[in-house]
Amino acid sequence: MQKIMLVCNAGMSTSLLVQKMQNEAKTRGLDVEIEARPMAEAMEALDTADVLLLGPQIGYARGDFEKATDKPVDVIAMVDYGRMNAPKILDDALAKL
Repeated sequence: MQKIMLVCNAGMSTSLLVQKMQNEAKTRGLDVEIEARPMAEAMEALDTADVLLLGPQIGYARGDFEKATDKPVDVIAMVDYGRMNAPKILDDALAKL
C-alpha cells in the first residue's frame, strides 16, 4: 500500500481534499492511504509516507522537507488546490511514487 501525506498549515481545507482523493482512489480501485497533517506534525511523521504533497500556502517549506527526508516532496498547484481537483492531485502524487 502506498501512503500519501498532504501537509498544510492547520488542516481544514486539506482534510476535505483528502476525502475527495480517497474517494477518487477508491473509484479507481487503488490501494492507497491518504492523510493530512499540519506542518509541525508532518515533520515528525515523515517515515510514515511514501510521498509528501505540500499545500500551496506552505510551498515555501519545500526545501525544509526535502532536506529532512529522501521521500518525494511536491507542492500542490494553486489552481488544483483551489478547485479541489482530486483526480489531478492524485495523479501527480502517484507519478512521484
